[in-house]
Amino acid sequence: MSIPQELKNAIWSARRQYAAVQIKETEGFVNEAGLITLIPKSPEADETWEMGGSINFRLSDELSIKAEITSFDPSTGEIYVRGGADLKDLEDLTGILTYYVPFDFAKVLDEAYGRIDSDPRLAEVLALAHVGELDVPGVVRVGVLQADPSLGVIRDIWAKRWALLWGPPGTGKTKCLADALAAYTSIGEQGKIIVLAPTNKATDEIARRICELLRTRGDLRPGALCPVFRGGKGVGKELADSYKECLGDGKYAKVFQDALNSISELEKKRDAARLGGNRNLFHALQSQIKSLRGSLPDETAWVIKDGFAQIIVLTTYKGLTLVGKDHGHIYK
Repeated sequence: MSIPQELKNAIWSARRQYAAVQIKETEGFVNEAGLITLIPKSPEADETWEMGGSINFRLSDELSIKAEITSFDPSTGEIYVRGGADLKDLEDLTGILTYYVPFDFAKVLDEAYGRIDSDPRLAEVLALAHVGELDVPGVVRVGVLQADPSLGVIRDIWAKRWALLWGPPGTGKTKCLADALAAYTSIGEQGKIIVLAPTNKATDEIARRICELLRTRGDLRPGALCPVFRGGKGVGKELADSYKECLGDGKYAKVFQDALNSISELEKKRDAARLGGNRNLFHALQSQIKSLRGSLPDETAWVIKDGFAQIIVLTTYKGLTLVGKDHGHIYK
């Protein structure tokens, strides 16, 4: 099995999107022993900055220090940066060039594809789900699926090895997909489906539509385990308010209840520290939360392998990160 050279070229070409960007204007700079808070104004920060992003402080021509972005506050636009001992004496950003370094999505994609040649099991799984991207001898392509507009869903889609759902904007692709996925939860299948969408907004939308259909059918009840799991960060307020049950897997919550309760209490104290302006305490609590979460298995990876939910909805970023980091061979 081999990856076409054109695909490799496209991946590496995409890396230009993830180049460092100079932050030309900031405000609200505070440094408490290397725990830095600031508000980027040009460009402004968003939730993607805390997803593996960092800030590069160019202190001189010879010295640059890269510091991890640990959190982003959407209500204020503040980012929280762990600079450590190397930046503990930094008083302000006067004369210092600062750059936002985004997470290199294309690098993760390249690493994920790179595992194909070194992992026979992954190569086998991809061959079974072949969609024309890879050169796999002996794989037969299936015919075109025909949708029935009166049904609003392709009822036989789960009998196919793979399928492509195509249509111009506004023709009901998302509705059709949501309906098919909602139907999947009631046909007795044991397998799980991972749904990937390019943005947090799109990910929320497909999760919301599936939950909406399940609630209408009476299959999404208060207190019951939810068959849909919206994994990763960046969940919007609308989904969180309407279908909170899909933001966590009930089985995961039971297995790791004590640790999750401790995290919840620490988050309350952290939020109080932030509102009270105690940034040092905020960073200390944030560090405790991160450490405690680090002791737990990644919830999304765990849900895919052992959780209750049948439908796992993620951003493409999160999905490729799971493959690139190889969380316990979750694709098995």
